[in-house]
Amino acid sequence: MTTAEINGAVRHLPLAELLRRFRAEAAELAGVEMDVLRDELGEKRRRAVSAVALGGIALLLALCGLGALVAAAILGLDTVLPAWAAALIVGAVLVIGAIGAALAARAQLHRVGTPIPRRTIDNVKEDVTWLTTRARSGLS
Repeated sequence: MTTAEINGAVRHLPLAELLRRFRAEAAELAGVEMDVLRDELGEKRRRAVSAVALGGIALLLALCGLGALVAAAILGLDTVLPAWAAALIVGAVLVIGAIGAALAARAQLHRVGTPIPRRTIDNVKEDVTWLTTRARSGLS
């Protein structure tokens, strides 16, 4: 059927039937959009959880090894420098490493993107435009 044939057939339907069809199509469309929204938000949530879990694992491992490495580095440098200078050098290296790890975590979180479901918003805008156009063409 062409659009003209569909429009002609629809024009002869009673208003109650048109409203029933409109309600059914709108409900189906809303259900489809909710499915898209659920999928999109689930995908973003999985990415964010993965990034946070990786950051937590990195932090735990770093803390476990950090104590031993700090002590070993300070004791090793204490053989050639005063203890305060050895501790200062090791502390500076640790702070630089922490900054690098924080920047890497930030970059990964930026790849996740915003939690705003852009695809769903775009789809709903298209649906509203389509419904508005269809309603206007049915009224004329």
